[in-house]
Amino acid sequence: MKKHLHITSRKKNKGSALARRIKGFSEMRRIFEHEAPGPLIAVHAIDKELLKHLQDTVATYVSKSLPFDDGPLEEKNLINAYEEFEKSILCVTPNGIIVPKRNTTLEFNNVVKALMKIVENLGISAFIKSWYIPLNVRIKFGRVHKKDLKRAHATETTHSDSWTGLSSESVIIHIPLFGDTYHNSVHCYDPPLTFQEDWLAPRLSYEEGAEIVKRYKPIDFVCPKGSVMMLDTATLHSTRRLPGCGSRISLDAAFVLRKEGSDENCDGIHPMRENEHLSPEIMSLIGKEYMFVFSDSPDEIVTSGDRFKHAANIRLTRKL
Repeated sequence: MKKHLHITSRKKNKGSALARRIKGFSEMRRIFEHEAPGPLIAVHAIDKELLKHLQDTVATYVSKSLPFDDGPLEEKNLINAYEEFEKSILCVTPNGIIVPKRNTTLEFNNVVKALMKIVENLGISAFIKSWYIPLNVRIKFGRVHKKDLKRAHATETTHSDSWTGLSSESVIIHIPLFGDTYHNSVHCYDPPLTFQEDWLAPRLSYEEGAEIVKRYKPIDFVCPKGSVMMLDTATLHSTRRLPGCGSRISLDAAFVLRKEGSDENCDGIHPMRENEHLSPEIMSLIGKEYMFVFSDSPDEIVTSGDRFKHAANIRLTRKL
């Protein structure tokens, strides 16, 4: 299997690749009220009722993923439980993804359903070509193990998600939910005017993009709790922990953006991720007519077995 995916080339003058991205991203974000910390970033304050519903479903899912069942825990107790039982929680990846398993199938579907209500409220469904599945509920502990920082795709290393095989035409969604989301956050970087599309090709490690990162400019912005931040894949990002920070729980998801000038026949998706896509029509029916089911048992340690494939073993079924 090829280690790198060929990205469809486009004959562009300097700066035109970035201009195309800004134009396509702007077409989407003009639909909803937002703050724009960068030309390829949109931050929207989530409707309070929809936010509360998402927080409740995530809290229930994260609580059910613990090695004991005390019912849904409140924010402080939830964070404390994950810190106390970190070594015995078998569903958390080194990057902090709380991977859904058989015992959390229903709860995970409810999280997806809650997110889709927020997306519907944003009014951007027509701009979504496909969704990556599954979405991620993630815990980022205040302290990180040094060995985890040396991994090929550690989120603490500045990167684009396209470097792990996502389409270069993707938009990343980040929603900070619980814990210390200010001092333990996602830090973003603006692309230069000389941005080139081939910078977004898949890479065996984030370190391979170090020379590209040097050309980017850091953005002094932290997404506030209660908001959704959307990033074009050309906006690099990383997990940033300030000294003394606490743990945080957040949600991230991704979709391929439908925009003028994109190649409809080549999304630039790594072969290992071709089966991790779902149409927006079916995604909107998760928890209603369809469900995601997971085959791994709670006592199995999660592993993807590949640097690009998601750690969850997911299958789509119709609800009975």
